[in-house]
Amino acid sequence: MSSRAAGDGWVRHLLPPPLWLTIVVAVGLRLLAALYLGDTVVPLPGTFDQVSYDDLAWRVATGHGFSFDHASWPLTAAGAPTAHWSYLYTLLLAGVYGAVGHHPLAARLLQAVAVGVLLPWGLFRLGEGMFRAGAGGGAFGRRVGLWAAALSAIYIYFVYYSATLMTEMLTITALVWLLALTIDLAESPTWPRWIAFGALAGVVALLRQVALLVVPVLGLWLVWRRRELKAVAGLAAAAGI
Repeated sequence: MSSRAAGDGWVRHLLPPPLWLTIVVAVGLRLLAALYLGDTVVPLPGTFDQVSYDDLAWRVATGHGFSFDHASWPLTAAGAPTAHWSYLYTLLLAGVYGAVGHHPLAARLLQAVAVGVLLPWGLFRLGEGMFRAGAGGGAFGRRVGLWAAALSAIYIYFVYYSATLMTEMLTITALVWLLALTIDLAESPTWPRWIAFGALAGVVALLRQVALLVVPVLGLWLVWRRRELKAVAGLAAAAGI
């Protein structure tokens, strides 16, 4: 077999054709939602926080730091530094504004593409991993993963929130990948995977701190699942990261 054919086979295994189609649909729907919401940020049902993130990111991009130019939740005075908002998401949004100016649509489009690709892909890996050793073997797990990816692609709330300037969908996506990585670690722990586990847990924490509640549970489960000193060392390294 030629190296090109081997590479094509690896790609098909990693992203089978039905998953490619799912990702195309997911990205397309989210881009349409982003275009519909447009280049302005106004209060919408369930998404008022995007007004605050837009304000805060523009303040960071224009050199005022993590502060608002008006009194804001929770009891934050105008101009006062605040640590109540996601650092990582605010910086991502500020980075877009710093590059293209105050254009929320640019951030919406980038987020729509990122979530549209990574969430179905992550759910495919998670579903496949959870049932990899179950009845029917890998074929059943792949079907589970494909169905999970397909449902996430068209679920209306996922589509809607992917186009709003809020932390929810990036956090969910990061958690899905963290869960998939946890299963990989349980089956075959390696130092690169432990490092990735720590880094991804850090990303989750900086996106939405409450998501950290699940991380110790995953770590303890891994130690119990492996029952070896290397797992303790790996978890300690991940925790340090």
